Amino acid sequence: MFARFSKLNVALSAAVLVVVAGLAAPAMAQGGRGGGGGGGMMGMMGWGGGGMDAPVTKAEMERYSKMLKFTDDQKEASKSLFEGFEAAFKPKADSARKAMEDAREEFRETRDPGVWTGVGEKMAKMREDRSAAEKQLLEDVKSILTPEQTAQWPKVERERRRETVMRAGIMSGERADLVKLIENMKLSDEAQKAVQPVLDTYEADIDPVLVKRAEMTEKFTSQGNKLRDAFMGGGDMTEVNKMFEDGRVAAMRVRDTNRRYAKQIEGALAGDDQARFMSEFRKESYPQIYRTARYGNRVLDAAAAFELDATAMTSLAAIKDDYNQRTNTLNEQAEKAQDTQEESMTIQTMMGMRDNEDMRKVRDARRELETKTIEQVKALLTPEQITKLPERGADNAQGAQLGQGGDTTGRPARNNNAGDGAGGDGGGNRRNRTPAEAPSPTPR
Repeated sequence: MFARFSKLNVALSAAVLVVVAGLAAPAMAQGGRGGGGGGGMMGMMGWGGGGMDAPVTKAEMERYSKMLKFTDDQKEASKSLFEGFEAAFKPKADSARKAMEDAREEFRETRDPGVWTGVGEKMAKMREDRSAAEKQLLEDVKSILTPEQTAQWPKVERERRRETVMRAGIMSGERADLVKLIENMKLSDEAQKAVQPVLDTYEADIDPVLVKRAEMTEKFTSQGNKLRDAFMGGGDMTEVNKMFEDGRVAAMRVRDTNRRYAKQIEGALAGDDQARFMSEFRKESYPQIYRTARYGNRVLDAAAAFELDATAMTSLAAIKDDYNQRTNTLNEQAEKAQDTQEESMTIQTMMGMRDNEDMRKVRDARRELETKTIEQVKALLTPEQITKLPERGADNAQGAQLGQGGDTTGRPARNNNAGDGAGGDGGGNRRNRTPAEAPSPTPR
């Protein structure tokens, strides 16, 4: 595929490949721990969560402290350990970040892909230092535990793997931590008791799958130079494709484990809790499809706030009901199209960022629905009211501010061009998609 590129695109591709191979990238670091990182190729290579940010945060330390029921003395000791870790890690991260910024500036001026070679080596060393710093801090924390707390430490490790490995997921549903999802729902004691046995089994079963996923990520990430050479025609793509395929299979196992246990949790819950859980699971699984403010919804909501006569209000309600029903149908079609696309993806198709035919059909149908809906709404309004409807451009600006998409946990969207989920606002700039409102998913 790269044979078709111009010399400039080849140079740009060389830089991108160094970045996505886990060697360097400020764009990946910007997501940070709070941002949760991205998936796609960056996630596959283990750099979606902010490769130059501290691998352990203060908030995480405090959560582990609560899980293990630290005494006041242990809290002070862990605080000191974290401060020492942070002080030692920050200069290394700052140095790596500056090296990346300098190289990026030089590349802008020279378009010479050779500027990335030294930076790649520095970033590879940074990745090793980051891993070592994380391991040392956690070992230091373990040294202050009582025997009873030490027995609970595996639970902390399992939660940590869900936080870190899942965050780098590349498939829909792979990044949905069911334990956190239930925790955020704040169920009644009775409902929590009903679902807890399933969660306990889920924690144990998902962990080895995540370990395998992490092994594939590490193997892929460690081959930065080989990846670059293969993509630029100087190496064999066979081994690269094999590594990617192994990683994709490992990712599917995480996704499928999540889906299997989501069904069990659905069966353990009842009524509104059951519907709410499946709605949240689908939002978490397909964040780019189940957005919270599609342009059509914003227009409908704005129109509902105007002074309309009874006939117009009745018509508007019917338009909104039809829009929501059709949107739910399109969302389900988008889910299937996205699954098909992900299950057959290769490293070349991921780099190409092209939608499959089914996803394009969904996107076109969504655009048609939105255009028709807005025309119907405008037909009910006065010229003055029409001028007060929200503009689509505001959606695009908001999308750019929020990282061009996002999921229900605040994480940035995985891929601006990942199909209907990343688009679906009925038009506008495809690279400035909005995290917008959509009707709540209808549990299936």
